Amino acid sequence: MNRHTQLELLIAEIQKRGALVDEIAGVAERIAVGLVYPRLFLDLVEHHSFVAFDIGGVRMHSNLQGEEENLEELWGDKILTQTLCEAGFSPFGRPSTGNYDRVCFDMRRGGRPVDTPVVVMDHEAILSHNRIPKPRTLAGGLMQLFRQT
Repeated sequence: MNRHTQLELLIAEIQKRGALVDEIAGVAERIAVGLVYPRLFLDLVEHHSFVAFDIGGVRMHSNLQGEEENLEELWGDKILTQTLCEAGFSPFGRPSTGNYDRVCFDMRRGGRPVDTPVVVMDHEAILSHNRIPKPRTLAGGLMQLFRQT
């Protein structure tokens, strides 16, 4: 399945959840992404607008400025975000339970992959114990996360 088809499927799933707001919010309201992400996720956040929603046990943060649970708010813990990114993990959400852990794309293979494994990273290990925890895999990628629901 090509990237364009995958993106269309993701958009349809987000629309089913009432979180797609392309008609209401435009490019100017979207958050500029400065982190390295899989191309599929980048296509989503750079070309579509969505509010926060839950999928497969993950709270996906909005890509819109001014939203309560948006990517800027998620990246706001600079120590946690910097540590994760330096270790090869790009945060995009939290567990839908409200936990402070980060749900990330595992970008350790490098390059510009279309999709990568979705993992949970324990915030306590990083903030309290100064170590990178072993990632707990939630899905083989964003597409699989959406299919699991």
